Amino acid sequence: MSPTVLVVGANRGLGLQFALQYLKKGFNVCGTFRKESADEARELLESGAKTFNLDLADETSIFKASASFGDQPLDLLINCAADGPGPRKCFDNTTEEFMHKFRVSAVGPFLVTKAFHSQIKKSESPFVVNITSSMGFLTDNKTGGDISYRTSKAALNMITVDLARELAPGNISCVAMSPGWVKTKMSGFTGHMEAPEAVERMIKVIDGLKPGTDTATSYHRDGQRLPWTVDAQTRTFPSDV
Repeated sequence: MSPTVLVVGANRGLGLQFALQYLKKGFNVCGTFRKESADEARELLESGAKTFNLDLADETSIFKASASFGDQPLDLLINCAADGPGPRKCFDNTTEEFMHKFRVSAVGPFLVTKAFHSQIKKSESPFVVNITSSMGFLTDNKTGGDISYRTSKAALNMITVDLARELAPGNISCVAMSPGWVKTKMSGFTGHMEAPEAVERMIKVIDGLKPGTDTATSYHRDGQRLPWTVDAQTRTFPSDV
């Protein structure tokens, strides 16, 4: 029986590439998108993947998507959706900006994992992969800026570790993965790599993860394990994160 992957935020960018490339690998692919993003989801809808409406800012929609998914085992959950960087200047950020990013980029992936927990634990060796950013690592902050985005990703990193610890008795592994600077709509189509290649590299890393061993960890798209904190002087992150 083919494994099943659920990609949250599969209407464009990295999420769409995860869905398309896992389809080519023979997975049963499920992808989510917000109703407001339906126009962007055309390629996903025509791909053959099973699709669900899911809004990370709407807890009800998350649990409705889980109910629609049914009780089949979920082998791989990829939490890819997020609210992007900005405002750049520190004091241009508002309470609303902070709370929306925190809700979408941190609490959202947590609620998805919670909503799909019953399906995840039916898999023999499930993985939860949270797409993070180097901007969420405390001592890697050399420049400041994008404070609300940085804090939401820092929260996601902690959520990843906490889920990994609490779900370990059920043989559920949780990791975070940084795609690097990729040419997507979120980055303004700037970056060092196109989305298809970045996702191809991340899938290669995911394929090599060992259940129960590679958990509560974070990785760069090229497979380098990223420490949750880095030496501010020596900087051990890849140059392109």
